[in-house]
Amino acid sequence: MKKTSKTALSALALGLGILGANQVAATDGILEFVPGWQSGNAAFECEQAGDCGAFALKIKEGEEPEWDSEVDGPYFDVNGEPGTAAGNIITISNNDGVTFDWTSEYKVCTVIVKAGNEQSGGGANIYRYPGGSCGDTGLVGPLKTNTTDEFDTIDISHVSFCWSDDPCDVEPPVCYQEETAWANGTRYNNANWAMYVRYYGLEKTVDIYAGQHLLAGTATFSAPSGGFVDITIELNDGVFFSGDDENVKIQDYTSKPGTQNPKIGLFSWKETAPEGGTSHVITVRANSYYAVHLDVAVEVECDE
Repeated sequence: MKKTSKTALSALALGLGILGANQVAATDGILEFVPGWQSGNAAFECEQAGDCGAFALKIKEGEEPEWDSEVDGPYFDVNGEPGTAAGNIITISNNDGVTFDWTSEYKVCTVIVKAGNEQSGGGANIYRYPGGSCGDTGLVGPLKTNTTDEFDTIDISHVSFCWSDDPCDVEPPVCYQEETAWANGTRYNNANWAMYVRYYGLEKTVDIYAGQHLLAGTATFSAPSGGFVDITIELNDGVFFSGDDENVKIQDYTSKPGTQNPKIGLFSWKETAPEGGTSHVITVRANSYYAVHLDVAVEVECDE
């Protein structure tokens, strides 16, 4: 059995404030172009922008941490203690040197995006997040001077982040364990717990068990139509189809199966339900007995 895990960072949705001169709506906050921007270290730039938070980080070409156009990745202050606001990790993504997205472990109140002085007239784009933000998309540097093209921006030279000690809400990790599942019925004589279901030509619903003892869902056999039967699989909360190919396998029988363990890889009817899905319908030949085998992932507690 194999365990996998996934985590997700929740983004904070912000309301926009009233826009003033030189301000336009940004994705999650307010974007303001500030001409004649005075560059400096991170703390200086954050103070110049309004000193909204106690922590700051500047990412610049040729310095550490270094801004590298077209490269994604995490950035942090090497002198900050990990797991604290001072050691906050800023993750840059979808960076093409002109625009980028970002996420943060602590709520960011201001992002300063600087580009070439000559082309932009020495200005900077200031993204403000009045309530603090855990991420934003599509940030850009200033437009070229005298341009009428709203997309005519300049390659970014440095970015400064300003944040508080208010942590972002991070969803706890969710872990899954892969299990074998069978539709509940009669065990093969010499099998561990593989089972088959007796079918009498009428609609019928049986339970599905994963790992022998966990009630994982149901399998519903339709009445036959044109010599075929639809088997509808519905998985319970916390149970999903795994990422394995052919995670749904069915074998039909005319008479009661023999005493040998079933060879699942040789089952006649095989389909791949979408990974992470909880419902699937498979159409099989009408017959008297069915073995329904599934590969599923079951939500479990994560290891410490």
